[in-house]
Amino acid sequence: GDVILSGTTAVQGSGKMVVISVGINSVAGRIQARVYDSSDHQDDTLGETEEESPLFVKLDLIAKQIGLIGTFCAVVAFAASCIIGLAIEGEDVDNLIDYLIVAITVLAVAVPEGLPLAVTLALAFSSNKMMKEQNLVKHLDACETMGCATTICTDKTGTLTANQMTARA
Repeated sequence: GDVILSGTTAVQGSGKMVVISVGINSVAGRIQARVYDSSDHQDDTLGETEEESPLFVKLDLIAKQIGLIGTFCAVVAFAASCIIGLAIEGEDVDNLIDYLIVAITVLAVAVPEGLPLAVTLALAFSSNKMMKEQNLVKHLDACETMGCATTICTDKTGTLTANQMTARA
């Protein structure tokens, strides 16, 4: 038969009902458990996977490339300092520590510390903008995906819960 959720208001008439579940086992409880990532719910049909978004995949690739280029530059700086300092100018071997410090400095400067912060701030601003447009954003990386969307299909309540869409004819 029909299901009446808690908080439903009867506009007209009368009726009888039987409570079939309460708390975390009710429909509202399962929805609340999914929204707040509770491990109490048993019905785990959301199929969530821990895939990284395309933006973070690209950022990881860029970070690896910057790390490799920085390492290469540090090795070149150390080798050049050793060749120029020891072989050409005939400096003392005690300067190797200074050459190593220069190489480590080159490596440290090559890594962009502000990149993750800048991406997080951009996603946070996107989240705030979507919130002003009545879109609740639970995860910041959802802003990246939803920012590219031109059409959003939802159920009758306007909620996207499964992070997946299936169209059936």
